[in-house]
Amino acid sequence: MSAWLIDLIAGFQLGPLALEGRAIYTPGNKARDNLARSIHYYQPLDTNSDYYAGWANILAEGIDTFNGDIFPMAKWIGYDRYGRASLGFRATYSITPALSVYGVVSPTWTAEKVDTDTSSVVASFSGAGSLTRTTVSDRSWVEGDSRYIGTEVDLGLTWRFAPNVVFDLVGAWLSAGDALNTAEVLNACSRGVPQTTPIRPPCECGWPSSGTAIPLPVKLGGRAGRTVHCSHQ
Repeated sequence: MSAWLIDLIAGFQLGPLALEGRAIYTPGNKARDNLARSIHYYQPLDTNSDYYAGWANILAEGIDTFNGDIFPMAKWIGYDRYGRASLGFRATYSITPALSVYGVVSPTWTAEKVDTDTSSVVASFSGAGSLTRTTVSDRSWVEGDSRYIGTEVDLGLTWRFAPNVVFDLVGAWLSAGDALNTAEVLNACSRGVPQTTPIRPPCECGWPSSGTAIPLPVKLGGRAGRTVHCSHQ
């Protein structure tokens, strides 16, 4: 095993305005790598699921500690075997010593390209483990497709209205990238051989067709499929 982690934070205070930046990088394995021979993705002993807290509420654990971290990168730092490369920009404006508003932008990538011809396991609060991607066919773990996980934007308010009591309000939005796409297995032909998307239309499987339009999903994750029309055989 050979892995490392770089996590740098810098900040600047200008009166009531605090500006901060953060950069994270940790290497990963390629989709085709045999993990029994070499592991290059970072595996922490324990982060208490708090990694990157305060910089994100979807890519990290939310302010209430029960939401967010669906991948689960707050526990394992990297995404699956693919490592991580992140930037974070946070601006906090203190209206009064007890009341402040803030905004955070966090674009995130993986160090190595994610093989999206796989499925995924959504993390629970207890954590589903670092290997969130699962095999769906012989096309899985062949080559990587995308590094871009997405960009999260948060807007929040913190009000310390009494001693030892804090009111937190935040809204978070994630523009998901292609690295979060997944594939599914469909039994497209009567022979029972599983086919990953895009599936084969019945006319390509030797079935007669009357010209019905057949939707062909290409990837899950919001991408539109294409339609094939088969003539009657």
